[in-house]
Amino acid sequence: MKRRFLFIGLVLVVLLAALMPSAALAKDERNLSKPAVTDFSGLGQVYVTAMPDPLIQGDIWRFSGEIAEGLLAQCSWDLLANSYFWSTHDSVVKVGPDGSAAGWMTGTFTLTSLVYPDSVLQGTFNGRISGNLALVPELGLFPYVSDSGSWYSTGGTGVFAGTKAWGRWSASLNFDLSLMTLTGPLNWEGKYLATNAVKPPPGKPFNPWKYSHSFKPVKPWNTNIWNRR
Repeated sequence: MKRRFLFIGLVLVVLLAALMPSAALAKDERNLSKPAVTDFSGLGQVYVTAMPDPLIQGDIWRFSGEIAEGLLAQCSWDLLANSYFWSTHDSVVKVGPDGSAAGWMTGTFTLTSLVYPDSVLQGTFNGRISGNLALVPELGLFPYVSDSGSWYSTGGTGVFAGTKAWGRWSASLNFDLSLMTLTGPLNWEGKYLATNAVKPPPGKPFNPWKYSHSFKPVKPWNTNIWNRR
């Protein structure tokens, strides 16, 4: 009887030893099939190219349909490097007697690859606004803002199809007298989750003039805004 139990025990040990490699392999395959989350950071330049007149109610200024665009020239996420940035947003800002401003914005954005123009990452963003909106050139007072917040992708085409991405952004904008608008550096960073290993298709011939215009505002800053308070 003892020999029988010993024999059965040996058989079980052999079976378990045989099953362990296959179980480990299956676990490895499951891990390999999971999409990888990758950190990235990018840097560009943005311009406010459409500045709507605000609806002013006391010390509250409401802007609707402000447009900012530019170029995300550098990015550790290769597919997003050299992308044309476009965004529109609404904002509510509390403005003090000296022009000091603090508020909140919400909007949407698109990042269009200049290497693969059929590839677009789109999403939503929000952020806090701080700075000063006083515009009195004769006194040397010009607007400036420091904005920062979060962004989330909502879809993509081309090399961005099936990709999820999210993160943080910030921009420090100063008034450019030659353009009569705000412009400055944009920091765009976060994480992206590729659901499959997308191999970029052969890129179309790069046309640097398609997007690299002067970014002259189609609706520049209204110099009379400050006098309308």
